[in-house]
Amino acid sequence: MRRTAFTIAALLALAWTASASAGDAPRLRAIVSACQTGSDPVSRLAAFTASMPAAEDTARMAIRFDLQQRTIDGGVWQRVPAPSFGRWERARPGVAGFVYTKDVHGLTAPGEYRAIVRFRWWSADGKVRNARRITRSCRQPDPRPNLQAGRLTAVPTATDAVASYRVVLRNGGRGAAGPFAVALLQNGAEVARASVPGLAPGGLTTVELLAPPCSAGTNLELRVDADDAVDEAGEEDSVVRPACPLGAQEQR
Repeated sequence: MRRTAFTIAALLALAWTASASAGDAPRLRAIVSACQTGSDPVSRLAAFTASMPAAEDTARMAIRFDLQQRTIDGGVWQRVPAPSFGRWERARPGVAGFVYTKDVHGLTAPGEYRAIVRFRWWSADGKVRNARRITRSCRQPDPRPNLQAGRLTAVPTATDAVASYRVVLRNGGRGAAGPFAVALLQNGAEVARASVPGLAPGGLTTVELLAPPCSAGTNLELRVDADDAVDEAGEEDSVVRPACPLGAQEQR
């Protein structure tokens, strides 16, 4: 699991106390007040807001935030250090309620972030009461591209020794893919290669590969990003092993 490297300059903490009447005091809660995603860490942030009302005998209140992170596929939540998290923030004495917001920038992706929020009330006679809430998560999706291959088709050409293989490629990720190569292998040997200049998020392109005709017994392998030039969100779609399209046509 990748750890998040936070910087003090990237962290903002804002606090204010409510001086209104007890009837207008904030309710006890902890929420994700902002969740911003982006293609780079600088643009990714999460903000957490907690509020608590004063009781009739409250002399002092405090709130503490602890930041947690887990992988986006549902891993185990783990506490991660961040500047100003993990400490008690105290309200001024005599206020009707206390509201505090912390936000943190520089989040890694993919991942999820949440805050464990603890509340504490001190009464005038020294008694302490505690409460705990967990915010919803701020989900940071993987910003990288994800190249995916559609169905491989093939048709004969005017030359018996060459067939035209075609495949539609899609970038199913959130980031743009730079230049990459597509290779076609028959029985373990590369027989054709094509270059793609790049592919925008959600973009489609059709690649043609001219190679010897295959038969029903030919082991085909299509390698998208054959040289591993693109850092992808998932590599499971990068290699496809289809049946020979010409062999299927011959059977029909």
